[in-house]
Amino acid sequence: MTPGLELALVAMICFGAADLIYKRAAAEGVAAHHFVMVQAWCFSPSVTAYAFATGRMHLNAAAWWGALAGLFAFVGFYNFARSLRTGSVSRNAPIFRLNFTLTAALAVILLGERLTLAKTCGLGLALVAVWLLLGERGRDTSSSAGVNRASLIQVLSATAALGVSNFLYKVGLQAGATTETLLAAQAAVFMPLATLVAFVTDRAIKPPRATWLYAAHHRVHRLALWPRPRPGECPRAGGADGLRGDGVARDGAVPREA
Repeated sequence: MTPGLELALVAMICFGAADLIYKRAAAEGVAAHHFVMVQAWCFSPSVTAYAFATGRMHLNAAAWWGALAGLFAFVGFYNFARSLRTGSVSRNAPIFRLNFTLTAALAVILLGERLTLAKTCGLGLALVAVWLLLGERGRDTSSSAGVNRASLIQVLSATAALGVSNFLYKVGLQAGATTETLLAAQAAVFMPLATLVAFVTDRAIKPPRATWLYAAHHRVHRLALWPRPRPGECPRAGGADGLRGDGVARDGAVPREA
């Protein structure tokens, strides 16, 4: 069996559960800016404390790539949460999780990574999957077409933003940053930005009570996927597939087809 396959399957299940939590929160009327803000409040302190506790927090110039990734990650998760307010999770979630196709394309174009026949076929099939999912919109009724079009624009914007965020993680790893440092740098940008957007939108910081339940559960699923480096393991720059679909880069990732 391919090494790490069992972890990839667990990750897939957790990602699916997390996306359902997004949709459930949207269905309960939780606004996107509230959800993203509270999830940042739950996750950012945890990830920063973990980085310090493991002794793998090394602030250097490469950490700025994590901060920049945090900006794009916020745009991605915020627009994804907004898209689920009126869109179908069965369509939007698979589109959103195909952000790795943009990451791979950027790695080939800007980092000179080799584009093999297998990678070309895999990326091509992913694009076909997006086209088939977008085809569902053609069967929408005229009364909901405008709403679905807005949802589609939001999820495509989210996919593009997270694809760029993933790529920035890759650049940060190549520059010598550790995973923990990049994520802590992301948190340092993501949490204040999410809080600022919520304050500007509401002129107050008053997330509904239901937001805490859904956002906390969502962050637990993310923390379940936290990388646990083996003793003595050093970060190595792998291929673009050394990045997980939520923008989390893995130290010591070995180039391998996803």
